[in-house]
Amino acid sequence: MSNLFNETRLKNILQNLPDERVDLEYKGWLAKDTMNQKNPSSKDTKNQKVFSFKECIVRCICAMANTDGGMIIFGVDNKLNNNNTSVLKTNPPKGYKEVMTHDQFHQILNNYLVPKIECKIYMVECNSILYPIVEVAGGNSKPVLYCNKNENEKYELLIRSPKPEVVSLGSPDQWNDFINRMVKRNLSVELENFKTILNEKVIEIFINETAKSFSDTLFNHVKNYNI
Repeated sequence: MSNLFNETRLKNILQNLPDERVDLEYKGWLAKDTMNQKNPSSKDTKNQKVFSFKECIVRCICAMANTDGGMIIFGVDNKLNNNNTSVLKTNPPKGYKEVMTHDQFHQILNNYLVPKIECKIYMVECNSILYPIVEVAGGNSKPVLYCNKNENEKYELLIRSPKPEVVSLGSPDQWNDFINRMVKRNLSVELENFKTILNEKVIEIFINETAKSFSDTLFNHVKNYNI
């Protein structure tokens, strides 16, 4: 488990449930009998579509991967109490753990996302209940596309907006920010590659020079002592 995703920190988030943000999203339980249910709150106002719960999760992961990464916490009612804050659900459905295994969860992702991505899944205990938390890596050097199976495999480029919500790239400002982010990431990768090559070359030169110096020194000793 990475430093940002250590168990103590994740338990603290579950106990306090801070407001959602670009890198933090709450979802209900994901199980076989809920993943294909339509989620009215997910309506795409632009195209008047309603996505299934499963599609909402994949779209959110795609958007986070194209932004700066983040986490999705399952088993949360989002802003349903009187204080307009999120609360943990206490009635996990049967079989929810099976869906959240690495293989099962990534099988869902692989049906929609191009290229395939890897997420980490943690099961964190709180109040004697295991809550699935998915870590989505950011900093990808290539865009991740969402494939809409219901529209002749139409591809969408999704990001997380500051609201926060999942949005399809549309405005010039959004495209400009996204392109700049991709350029910086690719430049960073190239710089790291160049640094590696440079370090290897420096080591090679050092070894060669050291070997040459040792050889010259040994030759001089042999010459001086007539060995």
